[in-house]
Amino acid sequence: MRRKSLSASGNNGFVESCLGVKRPICNPVFGGVRPVVLLALVGGLVLLFLMIRHWSPRRVVERQQIALIDALQDHSARKLDRLLADDYLDQWEFDREDAKLAVTDIGSQFIILTLVPEEPDYQIERKTATVTTRLTASGNGGPLAHEIIRTANKLKAPFVFRWEKKSAFPGDWKLVRIENDDLATELRGYQPGDLKRAMDEYTN
Repeated sequence: MRRKSLSASGNNGFVESCLGVKRPICNPVFGGVRPVVLLALVGGLVLLFLMIRHWSPRRVVERQQIALIDALQDHSARKLDRLLADDYLDQWEFDREDAKLAVTDIGSQFIILTLVPEEPDYQIERKTATVTTRLTASGNGGPLAHEIIRTANKLKAPFVFRWEKKSAFPGDWKLVRIENDDLATELRGYQPGDLKRAMDEYTN
């Protein structure tokens, strides 16, 4: 009877010392820490790791570049507006509003447009990033659409997309410039919105 009493007393001592609470779910293997607390800590560390990875500059720029290609394919000025920096200026001297009009002009010639990046190269700095890639174009539309596809697929030089981080928010990367050394900077008098204006005049 005395041995049983001592054993019970020892167990009671462990339970009392386990986080100061008399609960038999305490596990001595984890030094008195409840398993549920340990799981919560591990889960929190895993979540923190995933968040850091999700918001890393490389991952953000990759997502922004994919969103840009999607906006160009859909010739969506609304989608493009979310990606262009306020100070956007490309090699054709188009600012952000010009670029949106130009994308709408080009898209008006297509029934469907598909752009496939080829082995994009990402160069990421602290607040700047460069994505270099060739684009293979395909689709259907009018005569001008087929000429655009033919010209795009003949380019030997890659497109260069320049991004900048515009604020402390990790996702605030904006496109500031597009370049391609094989494309002429002189567009034979074309001004963004010309095609849309011509179509509006024709339909009216």
